[in-house]
Amino acid sequence: MLGFACEQRKPPYPPRNWERGMKWSDVVASLDRHLLDVKMGRRLDPSGTGLKSTALLLCNAVFLCAYDIRRMHKLDDLEPFARKIARRRTR
Repeated sequence: MLGFACEQRKPPYPPRNWERGMKWSDVVASLDRHLLDVKMGRRLDPSGTGLKSTALLLCNAVFLCAYDIRRMHKLDDLEPFARKIARRRTR
């Protein structure tokens, strides 16, 4: 699956690019999209990659877990994101 992103995606990601980290909110947003695909019964990624939605969901969860274990908290932007969501719910 990660090989797809490095080899077949246009433009391709550099190998092991995910290990550098990314904003946690981007990972969570992607995780949410793939979870919705699974809930809606979309077994394959609707963007046409041919990859399983469950595999993409798992991949995002592993990324997030790895960032947390590796203490990559400088990229953790979820707290402000959570406050923004909480403000929307109180309106």
